[in-house]
Amino acid sequence: MTESEKEHYKKLLFATAEVFKPSNGTEEEFQKYLGSPMLTPLGTVRMGANQYSKFMAKNRGNLFIAAKETLENPSFVFRAENGTRVYVKSFVSADGKKKNVISATIERGDIGISITTHEERLNQILSKIRKTGILYEKAPGL
Repeated sequence: MTESEKEHYKKLLFATAEVFKPSNGTEEEFQKYLGSPMLTPLGTVRMGANQYSKFMAKNRGNLFIAAKETLENPSFVFRAENGTRVYVKSFVSADGKKKNVISATIERGDIGISITTHEERLNQILSKIRKTGILYEKAPGL
């Protein structure tokens, strides 16, 4: 990936960033935001069977709203080396810090299954894109 391409994706993430809205981590809130299939730019995605437990075990209960927003309105999506689709979106927290949230999905027929959602550093994301390329890119302002 060229320096110009890296800058493009950095700018895209920040131009399409949204305010981070932390969730409270309850099962009811998980069901509210992630309990139904979601329409993404690349098709329908639903949470894997054990995702609530995984969110909670890894102290990610505050990411339910961000996970939904990342899947439904990503800044970009790329295919990882292992074949998963990785949805990426940036958020700005109340204290002004930027959070990059990724949600990786596997394809099962005509539906994607989300197998993980977490924060990831920008350089890690850019490194993975370099190896595989972009599947979807949001136009800033949309």
